[in-house]
Amino acid sequence: MAEDESHATKTWQTIGELSESEREAIDLRTETPRNMAIPYLPAETYPFAPPYTAEEIGYLAFGLDTLRPRFSHIWPSTGLSMTACGYIAYTWKNNTAVLYRPKDGNELFRFPAGKESMRAFTQFTNPPESAGQQQLWLEYRTEQDFSKKRERYSYRPTLR
Repeated sequence: MAEDESHATKTWQTIGELSESEREAIDLRTETPRNMAIPYLPAETYPFAPPYTAEEIGYLAFGLDTLRPRFSHIWPSTGLSMTACGYIAYTWKNNTAVLYRPKDGNELFRFPAGKESMRAFTQFTNPPESAGQQQLWLEYRTEQDFSKKRERYSYRPTLR
């Protein structure tokens, strides 16, 4: 047995290894009831209620694809990178104002395709050579028949 295998600990269970009460808490359906008006969405209204289907978990998880919440807010951000020796190589700071057009995640699913759903404006304050740099992002509600990438505009004082 390899050294790394000897230290491996199983941290998960198969469905067959779960207790009866644990299996009762899981919805094992393979078909999710569909929304009559929007057939590519589940019938149940977002954010859904347990037990979740795999598809519903997928919709809930996509809300975790970003560090920002799905409502209008101000987002201060600080970050740094380190060398392998532990020295700070680079730091940055910025402030972002995020404006969501839909009121909540449920409305986002029913927002018209092609309509702007989010606008974010970022002002960089650090490092000093980036101070004054600005970005504007525009995101649109996409759908199977309408896909549009995020529009991103950048201003740098040095490139006037």
